[in-house]
Amino acid sequence: MRGRVPAGLLAALVVGLFVAPPASAGTAPRPHVVLIAVPDLRWSDVLHMSRLLALVRTASVGNLSVHSSGDATRCGDGLLELSAGTRVPSGVVACPPSVAEFDRLGRAYRSASFAPRVGTLPGPLPSGPGVSSFLDTELYGARAADRQQRRDELDAAIDGQVRDTGAGAVVIVAGISDNATGPAHLHAVLVSGPGFAGGELRSASTGRTGYVQLVDLTATVLALTSPRGGDLPDRVIGRPLRSVPGSHRSPAALADDGRHARAAADVSGGTRNVLAIVATGVVVLFWARLRRAARWCARLFAAAPLLTFVVQVVPWWRWGTVAYAGLVAAGSVAVGAAVAVVERRDRTAALLAVPALTALVFVADQLAGAPLDLSAPMGDNPIVAGRFHGMGNMAFALMAASALFCAGVLAARAPSTRKKLAAVAGIGAVVLAVDAAPPLGDDLGGLLALLPAVVVLGALVAGVRVTWRRALLVAGVTLVVAAVVGALDAARPPDRRTHIGRFVAHLAHGHLDPVAGRKLRAMLRSFSNVALDVFVAVTAAAAVTLRRLVPAELHPALAAVAVVGVLGTLLNDSGVAVAAGAALAVVPAVVGDTRVSGAE
Repeated sequence: MRGRVPAGLLAALVVGLFVAPPASAGTAPRPHVVLIAVPDLRWSDVLHMSRLLALVRTASVGNLSVHSSGDATRCGDGLLELSAGTRVPSGVVACPPSVAEFDRLGRAYRSASFAPRVGTLPGPLPSGPGVSSFLDTELYGARAADRQQRRDELDAAIDGQVRDTGAGAVVIVAGISDNATGPAHLHAVLVSGPGFAGGELRSASTGRTGYVQLVDLTATVLALTSPRGGDLPDRVIGRPLRSVPGSHRSPAALADDGRHARAAADVSGGTRNVLAIVATGVVVLFWARLRRAARWCARLFAAAPLLTFVVQVVPWWRWGTVAYAGLVAAGSVAVGAAVAVVERRDRTAALLAVPALTALVFVADQLAGAPLDLSAPMGDNPIVAGRFHGMGNMAFALMAASALFCAGVLAARAPSTRKKLAAVAGIGAVVLAVDAAPPLGDDLGGLLALLPAVVVLGALVAGVRVTWRRALLVAGVTLVVAAVVGALDAARPPDRRTHIGRFVAHLAHGHLDPVAGRKLRAMLRSFSNVALDVFVAVTAAAAVTLRRLVPAELHPALAAVAVVGVLGTLLNDSGVAVAAGAALAVVPAVVGDTRVSGAE
């Protein structure tokens, strides 16, 4: 049978690592685990595999992200990642790599970014007592013209492997890697057996039903075969799969999720660059005293960043890039025209219209489970596997800056200091709770950036001088609040912790350097985006040189936005994209205000 490699050939190398002490009396027997690893198996393939579709009907299913440290995960990368239970460097195309190469890479990878320990699940495929594995490579390297024939071969292979499985076994069928060439994709995973009879898969590492990671398979095999169950090694970043009971979505819907994520990845960079270039043009027009042109461009463009998320309410990914760009552009022009009409009656309402709408949309999105953020062109992409739930970095930048700006403007119009502080405290409390609460935004970096910005805004509108001593006090309070939130989350069981709790738990186990180092390197790499760099630099220069043109009542709000942009850049792995997002949220509103741009 083409491409099938039984893991029994490797058992002699690793059996000692899986030997466990005898179970005590009364301990439930551990199920046998059968892992069928299929490089590049996608749900779009499963749709054409009748035997596997029959298994899907009684299994728990989900989308599998196989992301390694590179842009795509090849077969060798997937096997090494599965063995380590954490991210590995990418570029190992061999399927499978030889035992000698596998061991050599395992030693070399110990100094890699995630410090992977290859061999946590021993061998090129997991093997030993309680585990049987197969590697079916029919789809790996297949051309589009040959793919259906390969699917038929694979369907027969998997059917035979499942039929040979004993009663009571847990069978995992997973697309463990991308193809030998080409871009990254989401892949299919289904689990059948005790505890996995129907429903959708979920893990604590993603926090979102229907989406799991390759490293979660490592955790699942360990949890199912280890006498101590869910007591996992600290180096494993995945968490065991569990089934959310109920009817699961169809394979066609899961395949559409994969298409959605791939389309978002394809337009993500272009979307950010185009928005940054247009916004830079608006600032340059304003700087060049072409302020009437700047005003109208700003108005017609202001809603575009928000609409790259709102467009998620329609299946834009099925219609192509041109349709997506047209929807965003047309919607932004329509909102700009509406704001121009509103301005005839109320300039303040026109000034706040887009920022207020932006803040409200993102707050509502988090309360609804963040459906607009996942696979949005500027949102979190499950292929990248940085975050699957909560508040993404660009969503945070847009929401935080918009909310701070609205709070500052409303506070400036309030008749007393008490009401000024009430406006700042009220809006600030809402966005802080939505951003930082583990069940909602689950955003530790956002909390560290947003809380000082709220305090600075409150001080400025109240006429309190911001000194270095007071700034250090605010920083200390912020760290204490973040520590309390993280400690409360970390105190929960591992399978219920969110992003914040896992981060604090890693710190408690002495894992500060890998986490902090990765985030620092990612932040520094973000400055390689020239379009974002130029936009942030031009905006900062214009803010300094043209400050006198901006009404004094807007200065506290813009100062708070600057604080959240700078701190957000330094504290998030998206780096300069956070500063750019904060500027995108408010610069068009300010330039589009007639009191700022005026007539030429």
